Amino acid sequence: MFAVLKSKEDYASFLLLCAGAVRPSTVYADRVRNEASIETWITTDDEALCWVILQNSVGRWNKEYTLRHHNKITVPANQMKGILEVKLTKDEKNSLPAAIYTERKVDNKRKFCGWNEEGIKSFSDIKKSIEKFRAEAAGETGEQWKEYSGMAIHVMMKRLEQTSPSLLKKRKAAFESSRKQKDKAVRLDSLYHMEGLSKFSNINAVAL
Repeated sequence: MFAVLKSKEDYASFLLLCAGAVRPSTVYADRVRNEASIETWITTDDEALCWVILQNSVGRWNKEYTLRHHNKITVPANQMKGILEVKLTKDEKNSLPAAIYTERKVDNKRKFCGWNEEGIKSFSDIKKSIEKFRAEAAGETGEQWKEYSGMAIHVMMKRLEQTSPSLLKKRKAAFESSRKQKDKAVRLDSLYHMEGLSKFSNINAVAL
């Protein structure tokens, strides 16, 4: 975690993962497109939860990916499938390591037990570290935090353009159209108030 916090690029990648996990897709898209400040919609609780979930399950996920990837390559029926479509056998599922904070193995079977005290303590410790990091990054000028949060929004915007380009283009087109209409209204208003130009003049003949 501390290695990630030392790099604005790595931190941006983590926040991309975090934001998609803790916010509905519509809220996420709206916040990114409006370039909302990260701290207003991704809280220290959100970050800490994502970190502790990674701690809890990353060993299991890595082993599961390795097994799925192996089966995809070695089993002809799986070679045209996506990695998530490849099924694991019962024995393979039982061979996966238990999540460190929420599971325990009984007779080689995984049993869910909720978040244990170690997991809760880890969440609390991580949250304090993130709060300290954000406070220090904001500092007196806030320049470091601006760089970090700005990079995060940039990375999220690029991902959004890749995953929903048509929607993003429509949003940009609508914004541009609205801006042009507002500019035209301002210019019309200024023309109406020009000396010698009546509202009954042929205003459409004036170049806008």
